Amino acid sequence: MMKKLVAFFVATCVVLSLTACSSGQNNGTSTAKGVSTATTKAVSTSTTKAVSTATTKAVSTTKAADTTAKAAGTTSKAAGKTDWPKQPITIVVGYTAGGDLDINAREYAEKLKKILNVDVVVSNVAGASGTTAATQVKGAKADGYTILYHQPALMISQLQGLTDYGLEAYDLCCMAAELPGDILCVNKSLGVKNMKELYEYCEKNPGKVKLAASAGTMNYIQALQMKKLGFNLNIVDGGNATERVANLLGGHVDAILNSYATVKDYLTTGDFIAIATASTNRADAYKDIPTAKEQNYNVYFDKYHYFAFPKGTDPAIIEKFSQACKQVTEDSGYISDLWDKWGQKPCWMNATDTKKTMDETWKMLQDYASDLKG
Repeated sequence: MMKKLVAFFVATCVVLSLTACSSGQNNGTSTAKGVSTATTKAVSTSTTKAVSTATTKAVSTTKAADTTAKAAGTTSKAAGKTDWPKQPITIVVGYTAGGDLDINAREYAEKLKKILNVDVVVSNVAGASGTTAATQVKGAKADGYTILYHQPALMISQLQGLTDYGLEAYDLCCMAAELPGDILCVNKSLGVKNMKELYEYCEKNPGKVKLAASAGTMNYIQALQMKKLGFNLNIVDGGNATERVANLLGGHVDAILNSYATVKDYLTTGDFIAIATASTNRADAYKDIPTAKEQNYNVYFDKYHYFAFPKGTDPAIIEKFSQACKQVTEDSGYISDLWDKWGQKPCWMNATDTKKTMDETWKMLQDYASDLKG
């Protein structure tokens, strides 16, 4: 632009010189001065504008670069930049070894120690339907080294009055597992094969059928649902998941509600008969077992597991652990193990979606608040 203006200025001066020669000294001088002044002003104005525009663009570019750099720094911080962990991590499970919580927690621990480069151990702190473990983590130091692995049972305990706190007492991290649903199993000696036959058996033998369920757990809610639907049976405390299986196998109880992982071997041998899946949808791993809802009995509780930290834990630590868990769910070895052993698909949700899911569960549980308090 500047070169063009200079060329224009030179050309103008040549024209003016020629004009001056032909038109006379005084008149030419006057004209030359006028045109020269106008041209100078034009050049000056154009040059100023050009410089101004160039400067503005340069400043704008500098600001944009500065903004981008700052944004990059912000993103870096938000991504969970922290030197944690520096020591072993303990995942606390509120039930004994062998149940679905314990099984899933150990699957995670095995993979997480390779991702985080520290030992990750599972500590089984059984008692009071998981509340002993929940209370322990709640009171732990918020340094990222003690983490709760739990399920909606904590909310059930809250409704029962076993605790005076719920999920709000923790910093939620992520959803880590979605189970295909508990299976309602009966001992083969009972002679029933579906929900209708079990209902009719209960009618003919009122109060005889013993359904094992642990107070303060999801299977207890499912048992309550059956009672509300008119199943004339007795809900008895059959212990934890492993103990319920042993009680059903030994004939001490007639029916249990357990995860697929804990009963699949006995379904294969024929010792247990699967009556229904207590979930919203039929499980991919065992599509031959219909849901209770399909059989027109509204018995269900979709089961989720989540990780939660003591309140006040550094968000960067929580985010780093959450992303590590997500990485586990994308591991081919983990995926195949989960499916082959337990008929389970990987699941990961961020903290926001986890809370939303848990809020929906809390709302559903209000229908059983009076039964739980009683």
